[in-house]
Amino acid sequence: MPATPPKNPFPMRRTLARSFPFVRNQLWWLALVIFCILANAALDILMAPLTQRAVDITLAGDLSRLPGHLAVFTAAVIVLSLVVGMLRLSGAVLSVNIGRDARSAIAQHLSLLPSTYLEKMHSGDLISRITRDTGQLEWFFSFMLGNVLYQPLVLIGSAAYLWYIDWRLMLAASALVPLGILATEMLTRSFSSLARQLADLHGQVSTASSELVGGMATVKSFCLADPFSLRFDALVAQVLGKSLSLEKYDAAFGGVRNVLRIFPILACMTFGGVLAARGEITAGELIACLPLLGYLTNASAGSTMVVYVMRSVTGGLSRIVELLDEPAERVDGEAFPIRAGVPPVKFENVGFSYDGENDVLRNVDFEVAEGQVVAVVGPSGGGKSTITKLICGMREPRIGEVKIYGERLRDWNLSALRKCISIVTQEAFLFPGTILENIALGKPGCSREEIMAAARLSQTHEFVCGLPDGYETRVGERGVRLSGGQKQRITIARAVIKNAPILILDEPTSSLDAQTEASVQEALNRLMEGRSVLVIAHRLSTVRSADKTIVIDRGRVSEQGTHGELMRADSLYRRLYLKQTLLGTMTAATNG
Repeated sequence: MPATPPKNPFPMRRTLARSFPFVRNQLWWLALVIFCILANAALDILMAPLTQRAVDITLAGDLSRLPGHLAVFTAAVIVLSLVVGMLRLSGAVLSVNIGRDARSAIAQHLSLLPSTYLEKMHSGDLISRITRDTGQLEWFFSFMLGNVLYQPLVLIGSAAYLWYIDWRLMLAASALVPLGILATEMLTRSFSSLARQLADLHGQVSTASSELVGGMATVKSFCLADPFSLRFDALVAQVLGKSLSLEKYDAAFGGVRNVLRIFPILACMTFGGVLAARGEITAGELIACLPLLGYLTNASAGSTMVVYVMRSVTGGLSRIVELLDEPAERVDGEAFPIRAGVPPVKFENVGFSYDGENDVLRNVDFEVAEGQVVAVVGPSGGGKSTITKLICGMREPRIGEVKIYGERLRDWNLSALRKCISIVTQEAFLFPGTILENIALGKPGCSREEIMAAARLSQTHEFVCGLPDGYETRVGERGVRLSGGQKQRITIARAVIKNAPILILDEPTSSLDAQTEASVQEALNRLMEGRSVLVIAHRLSTVRSADKTIVIDRGRVSEQGTHGELMRADSLYRRLYLKQTLLGTMTAATNG
């Protein structure tokens, strides 16, 4: 589980500024929202003089002018209603589009991030950033952007008109504003940090939920329901604690807002009544003060709410920014041509370490010649799978060179490099679409005929035709509706249709039973024809026919040769092979 990040790593101003790329593509909608906010504020302030004039005309007894004025007032109300409706619609469209762009940016950036970052992050936490944190961003642009811009405008407009009526009214109404600003600053000083901690806890809850759902079979078989429940309850309790802390702040804000809303109205109306009784202002001006006071006090009190929400939103937004600031994989390099007669894969004195201190590979030298099948075997933890990561450019050697078709790995464009490589791994990963869609991932835009040809070559076509929906059968999450052998043959079909010249088989049959393994192995044999193949194997019986076998022991190439050569020598390979053969014989006898 990733470590909790430092408190408030991104200041609010910088974090909000980093959201601009999400807004940049929505400038037209943003302009419309801002226009509607300006019009809304202006029309709200305009209601005060219109109200004042209507009252004064009525009290003066000049009823002949009243119908015309009421017509203007009605027109202003209708326009205001239209503006408010347009503001809500444009705000909704803006927020949805920004949320879409933010999620798209995160998903695209995730696909570009190096394996080193993705391996230390949990999928549940990443999902929380895509869903909950971007949801907060949507909420801000849907509901709070209007308040952020509207409140200062009506505050200034109301204060200006109150000053126009009588400057003493404005002073009475705004006397407590500095106190409210000071209280808001004191109460929200540590709010961003709390909001960030709450967002991180939600990510951990998402992580725990993902682990529980994904590992349900293990949870049930090992009776782990109680430990998982205790762990989940502890996380939920922490979320509750942080949420209550934020609610305490909100309660304090509520008290400040009520003071700022009630006392200015009481002070201003008391003083305004005295001025009206003295004849220093008209009755219409006193009545017009009522909506102005409402705008003024709501804006003053609302400023605390704006700060509260802004600092709440930046807690989740900082997690989005943190992810997007992670350096992506390099995009430089060239797409080199595939040259005949040049070894497709060559390791030259390669050393590699995950932590920078303990080498997993040491002075590894070998090559895969064109059209050759090379097996890499050895004890568990010897570094076999690390070789696969190096060839695919997911890691880079600490020393030495990995060369693909004679060119250094560091000089290759990673996208072009990976187009030259097909890989079939032990875990047959399928996406939750149809069988047709999963095979087509190997060659986007391919025809149905090409898909079916690849399926026949991989011995997938026969079982697919036996399914009720054929190629349109939905495989479920991670292919849960199919057997292990069926999933593996679909991944082989995907590799067939990609038709890459280099093929890596990373223990593709190790989790299958003997009968299924034989069927899948036949499909693999077809796939291997005409390709340069590197086979990572644990079961040595599956690589006896390899052109060359390389034994990796404690990160070094300890032996290499054909199966026959290694068996004739007093080699580690021979000892491992005999041990596995003996265990296999004993297991078969026991089962028999």
